[in-house]
Amino acid sequence: MNRPPTCLHCHLRLRLRVLKPRRGLATLARTFADSRRPSIAPKPIIDIKHMRQNPELYELTCLERNYKDQAKNPAKILELHSKWQHLQKQGRSLRERSNLLRKLLAKPATSSGDNELQDVREMSRDQVQSEARDLKGQLSGIERGEAEAVAEMEALALAMPNLELKLQ
Repeated sequence: MNRPPTCLHCHLRLRLRVLKPRRGLATLARTFADSRRPSIAPKPIIDIKHMRQNPELYELTCLERNYKDQAKNPAKILELHSKWQHLQKQGRSLRERSNLLRKLLAKPATSSGDNELQDVREMSRDQVQSEARDLKGQLSGIERGEAEAVAEMEALALAMPNLELKLQ
């Protein structure tokens, strides 16, 4: 039996949900604010840098607490971080080249004194545009890989138990 909401607040909320669909990018950008987590719940604070610096400590904690599957997570986090760093380095060089091409396309007359643009100036405008398109495609793939690596690192870190504080 489908009854309409009796309360005005519920009625308006349902109506707004129908009128305003969620944007795809906004839902992808959120990492901790899941739809599974209530909005009033505290967000977990994970220190991935500490996990990278002390993987043995986190592995030992997982084994002591009988989380055998999660004991492999610190090693996976280290691998994903190195992959993320490699993607960052690749992206940096591609962004530099893309910025040079964009600079030449935007103002070709003012960039006549730059030594960096010597090889680009010899290309035709169509060649510069096609190279810029190729770089844009490569950069979007790299950024997608970076986002996937970060999301997986966060998911692995969230699956691990808290560290035990041993007072002596």
